[in-house]
Amino acid sequence: MLTVRADLASALREAATTRPGPGVADWLTTRPSDGHHVERVVELPLGSDVVQCADELMSWGVHRRAGLRVEADADVQIGADVVLGLRLGPVVVVAPCRVTSVVREEDRTGFEYTTLPGHPEIGVERFEVVHDEQGARVEISAVSRPAFLGSRLAPFVSRRVQAMITQRYLDAARAAATGS
Repeated sequence: MLTVRADLASALREAATTRPGPGVADWLTTRPSDGHHVERVVELPLGSDVVQCADELMSWGVHRRAGLRVEADADVQIGADVVLGLRLGPVVVVAPCRVTSVVREEDRTGFEYTTLPGHPEIGVERFEVVHDEQGARVEISAVSRPAFLGSRLAPFVSRRVQAMITQRYLDAARAAATGS
């Protein structure tokens, strides 16, 4: 039996030869009516290290802190491929994605990635660390549809897993910002 890491490495090599579905990268702006939409924000406490949080986000550290196995061909940059692995009981879910947008501004750092074939969902997700006059926060937005038969037959399971992972991302970002 292959280890989780070997499965991710193989999936990463395969991801490099695939393309996202057409138009999927635009879903956060076009908002397809049949997609599942997620918008989550967590405020960071006063005195948080926003730079540290942004640095961890842009090096896949938030994803690792969230309990995912990460195999990436580079830190976050446009065109970088990443394969995320999540163990759910005896099953390892492998989720390949490609970074399609990056923002590095004075008050905002983040990226979007689009799912690749082999991901349990078809969609796009945005992660941003924001620091402006309203305070510091982490924002996550996603739009997705089930990609394979199992998730189409039981979409509530996919949504539950997505909600769990989104909360883990937010908790991990907060931990990165507070040094905990």
